[in-house]
Amino acid sequence: MQFEHVDVARIEREWPVIAEILAPAIRPDPTQTIEGVHARLARGADGLLEITGPGSALMVIEAAAGGACWVKYLAGRIEGGPKARVAVIREAVSRIEAVALDAGCTEIKICGRDWAVILRDYEPFDGHRNGIRKGL
Repeated sequence: MQFEHVDVARIEREWPVIAEILAPAIRPDPTQTIEGVHARLARGADGLLEITGPGSALMVIEAAAGGACWVKYLAGRIEGGPKARVAVIREAVSRIEAVALDAGCTEIKICGRDWAVILRDYEPFDGHRNGIRKGL
């Protein structure tokens, strides 16, 4: 599994494709639009990671106030059946946790889908759909 930071120039060049991939993850969020995510990525308020092998996905993250690393959106495809998808998601989150810890973050927050089903060491928090968090 490879993680690559997508720079702003590439985001602008490839925005139609990126928007199509991210749209299913952003659409259920009543607090955001695809245009709003684009604006945050363009000004560097959020970062975009491309995750490859097996499959490919895009992850929108924010280094939020108070030392939190916020995984805001995750969209794409993972090859293999349900067990393979769970393993890839757990590995990706573990890698993000390590990077966040090295960057000085004190917690990880994730929301959107009900990730608590597979990320059992996270605890729920209020204010965001299916919000879960873990101290680092």
